[in-house]
Amino acid sequence: MKKIELAIVLSLSVALLGCGGSGSKSHVNKDHSGNDSIADTTKEELIEGISGESWMKECFLVRDYLTMTGENYITVTININSSLEATTTTHVYLPGYTSCNHHSFVESLSFTTQLEIKDKSISDESIEAYALNISFKESPDITDIPTSYSLIYLDSEKLYFGKDSGENLGESTETRHSSISLDDYYQML
Repeated sequence: MKKIELAIVLSLSVALLGCGGSGSKSHVNKDHSGNDSIADTTKEELIEGISGESWMKECFLVRDYLTMTGENYITVTININSSLEATTTTHVYLPGYTSCNHHSFVESLSFTTQLEIKDKSISDESIEAYALNISFKESPDITDIPTSYSLIYLDSEKLYFGKDSGENLGESTETRHSSISLDDYYQML
């Protein structure tokens, strides 16, 4: 496997998914600040809100974590079906290209994972999310991705995934991600 593929796969397996539901598919409440929130959403409502939808995180920087030298911009699109299979396509742009237009990507990687939504979990930021297990299924580009243990949170048309924090690196159920950044999300397409 090429070094850039491995670096991107490792980065994406940590922050693999993120999505939001449309107002018509999700049960939206007002939180204590008067903002839209689905904190009281049931697991079934969350599954309905993300299923059959496509999510995108556009043109963001990923560092080559193997060598700590290279940086590339990438765009990630995630399509989630009703069985919670997520097909992820990543466009890797030429080094130094920050415009992320379709003419400047040098590589496109894709893989399919199985999402398993578990029980409710409160993030370090007091966000009521759900525990999420992300298991590798198949890829024409990649041979294997380790299972990731994260969080998932849906707010309107934005999908959030858990992030590394302290010793919570998402490598096991005991080290499940415990943090969610509200500045880092996938937008519903």
